[in-house]
Amino acid sequence: MRQEGSQAKWCIVSVDGKDVYKLLLANKSQVKIIGPLGEAIVKIQDNGVRVKDSPCPLKICMHQGVINKPGQTIVCVPNRIMIRIMGEKKEVLPQVDAMTE
Repeated sequence: MRQEGSQAKWCIVSVDGKDVYKLLLANKSQVKIIGPLGEAIVKIQDNGVRVKDSPCPLKICMHQGVINKPGQTIVCVPNRIMIRIMGEKKEVLPQVDAMTE
């Protein structure tokens, strides 16, 4: 699911379906997220976010790499962590393709 006409602004981190962080993508940071399996590390850098470390067995969330577009998500199913990129809708002006008098 993508947010058309939107620019990535922040990410929301949820654990077990509850939002625990809302982080600006413009601010370089690193946070520790505690899930049922243990501690995961989420890193924000260069207007994107990724899972740097996770206690899950297959590390699929880490292999997803950096996400930076509204609507993109990273999910760690075993540790019940979800990261979603949110945006702020830009006002889109209608384009004129023809005029008549």
